[in-house]
Amino acid sequence: AAWGAAWSVRTRHRASGIAFAAAILTKVWPVVIVPALWLRDRRAFWWATATAALGSIVWVVVGGVEGVRQVAGFRGATGWEVESVIGSIVWVVRDEPVRLEAGAPRVGAMSPGASVALAVLLVSLEVLIWTRAAMSRRDGYGGAAVAAVGALLICAPVFSLQYAAWLLPWAAV
Repeated sequence: AAWGAAWSVRTRHRASGIAFAAAILTKVWPVVIVPALWLRDRRAFWWATATAALGSIVWVVVGGVEGVRQVAGFRGATGWEVESVIGSIVWVVRDEPVRLEAGAPRVGAMSPGASVALAVLLVSLEVLIWTRAAMSRRDGYGGAAVAAVGALLICAPVFSLQYAAWLLPWAAV
């Protein structure tokens, strides 16, 4: 995603869009930075959109929908990851034992309502962040990107310390 931003600044639209799409297809989280492309480089935005769509279609054709379902559903895990904001609160308040689930230490259980509420909160925060960036005529690769990634980390049902590194390239800008 950082390479995509760098190429966007250098008006390398195709390379920027393809880099963003590769980042999204690899890690998913860079999707929250894509509005910066819309603000700064619409041609790169369309390259990213088309490439990500094509990559998603290839993914489903080659691997089936099960892979998409696993990514979207955290491989069937139902608990809050203990390092996440919500998970750490649940762990402290409920004093439940930590269990290993889908390769991560988890506690409690995510209700469908909580998942929907977090998704609504995240989308609302992202809309506010990018609307504010558009109103201030900022390019979005600095403060707005840090805020967007930060909002994602706060609302995520999973968190690990290395996720904090996602903030670094955008904070550097």
